[in-house]
Amino acid sequence: MLGALKNWFSSEVAEPESADHLVQKAAAFLLFEVALVDRHIGDQERDQLLKSVLAATSLSQADAEVLLEQVESEAEALTSHHRFIRTLVDELDEDERGLVIEQMWRVAYADGELDRYEEQFIRRVADLLYLPHSRYIQAKLKAQG
Repeated sequence: MLGALKNWFSSEVAEPESADHLVQKAAAFLLFEVALVDRHIGDQERDQLLKSVLAATSLSQADAEVLLEQVESEAEALTSHHRFIRTLVDELDEDERGLVIEQMWRVAYADGELDRYEEQFIRRVADLLYLPHSRYIQAKLKAQG
């Protein structure tokens, strides 16, 4: 009985996620959150979300789709972005963090309307990622055209 219980607990303990997977998940969560800011995720935003996850990660299309499904299902329980921000700050250099911000802008622009809350969210994330204002503007301009 004790052995069965011990086996059950050890089988329930998940393997720690790799640093790469944590970065991919963190980027996907932030991209999803920017799409969700205006409370509606249209087809254009969904398409851009997938493109942005592919651009910001080294995932295949099938793996990116699975990651986005996971992120969407876990997003309701999300209470803080801190762990995602911390992961990106710890694991990415400034250029890579700038790419995440650029992809966030692409998601925000995907539906043809930039909501002021989308812009505020991206600005706040850029600040938390320690991106200089010039890099934030550069990412915005690059995403626009």
